[in-house]
Amino acid sequence: MSGRLTLAQARYLNAIQSIAQAGGAVRSADVARSLGVSRPSVARMLRVLTQEGWTLKAPYGRVELTPEGERAAALCRERLARLDELMQSLLWTGLGDG
Repeated sequence: MSGRLTLAQARYLNAIQSIAQAGGAVRSADVARSLGVSRPSVARMLRVLTQEGWTLKAPYGRVELTPEGERAAALCRERLARLDELMQSLLWTGLGDG
């Protein structure tokens, strides 16, 4: 496992986690629909994510995040939330100083 996520990999992990949290099994078709990508694109990325140890996928089966995948997705969400807070504070700072 390289330990470093690309932006695309992070998007897939977050999509898988979101679908799973909404309830039920995650299928490749669900991920494709969520991200607006083709099913072959999902299959290629899932092979990479599985090789990296972030997901588990049975052939023609459901997709699951490994504990490492869960941690990576949670860390990405946390960092995005902090970035969003920073951007909000930068956008609103000084607007009332007119």
